[in-house]
Amino acid sequence: MPRTEVVNTLLREEMRVLHGSYENMNGLLRYVAKLKKANDNKDRLVKEVESSRQATEAEFGQLKEHIIELESEMKDLKRDSEKSQTPSIKLNI
Repeated sequence: MPRTEVVNTLLREEMRVLHGSYENMNGLLRYVAKLKKANDNKDRLVKEVESSRQATEAEFGQLKEHIIELESEMKDLKRDSEKSQTPSIKLNI
């Protein structure tokens, strides 16, 4: 085999190896980009869930306060109702 053919064969093999490495790096970069996007989505969803949980807790707190107010009003109404009921007076004639 003449020297030029050996050099050409080696160059082709080196180009094939380099091309394979390039393809592998591109694949890795795509996976890294996908992982970064998935991680960003996860972070966004965690923030949404946390803010939703906080909003739900705040709403629950408001509902508890409203229930307490309503219970207090019911007690007041019941007490007022009991006070306004006068005993019937029976006249013995």
